[in-house]
Amino acid sequence: MTRDQGMNDHSERQIMEGVYMTDFRKKNNQQNLASDPKLSPEEIKERQNQIDHLERSNQEMLEYDPERKDQEIQEYILENVKIIKKYKTQIENSLKDSGDHYDNGVYL
Repeated sequence: MTRDQGMNDHSERQIMEGVYMTDFRKKNNQQNLASDPKLSPEEIKERQNQIDHLERSNQEMLEYDPERKDQEIQEYILENVKIIKKYKTQIENSLKDSGDHYDNGVYL
């Protein structure tokens, strides 16, 4: 069995020896997440967790390619940045009606 088999339609590729990148994005991930309905508190926590993972992933990719020469890695980073922005907007929109405030990952 290859590393791609049994991954539930998630593609995986080796970016360096012993380091693999798996694309867990859903097929319908192209929707505008900022226009999704209001998130529950549990969904907000999950989004924050996803943001943390995406930011950590970006940091690790930047450490691997500090001179930003690997175009594919730079595309992954840019995609993560776009998703992070959408998730933060989605959280902010969900909290707007509740009177809570959210700034850069922190409730105020």
